[in-house]
Amino acid sequence: RASARAPPSIIQHKKSVMKISSLKTSASKVSARSAAPLPRHVRVTASSGAGGMKNRVQDAVGVAALLAAGTVFSQVLTPPASMAGGDLALGAQVFNNNCAACHLGGGNSVVPARTLAKADITEGLGGFDEAKIIYQVQNGKNAMPAWADRLEEDEIEGVASYVFDCASNNKWGKSCG
Repeated sequence: RASARAPPSIIQHKKSVMKISSLKTSASKVSARSAAPLPRHVRVTASSGAGGMKNRVQDAVGVAALLAAGTVFSQVLTPPASMAGGDLALGAQVFNNNCAACHLGGGNSVVPARTLAKADITEGLGGFDEAKIIYQVQNGKNAMPAWADRLEEDEIEGVASYVFDCASNNKWGKSCG
């Protein structure tokens, strides 16, 4: 006798897709409540592959759990707001008074290949964000001295924001530095 019901594999697939959609919605709600935005590289997909739908649902549940944990630990994992946007005017002043001797116009008079252009910062620091620039300014590296004992925290945050802004918007030699 023919069954009017769909084969179990299709039913399971539809239920799993519904669960994944529900998890995506829940994850979005958790992300909206957390201090940190949902990282772009975190995606829940329903692609086929080894392990089947069960593993994809488990992966989705794992992502949702990580997002929930991210809400709890956001203060530990997310840089403070002050680190993510220092005072640009203060940063320009600090740059001109301390950094321009070696980095005039976003260049580098000591190691010319290591400029303050976005591509060079990305390569030299292993990424491009203000936190990496702050770390570099605080601790120095190779020929660059550490500034943590010479500059205040707000000055370091300001100069990092200034360098980030100038490099992000290709302002070196124009309106920066």
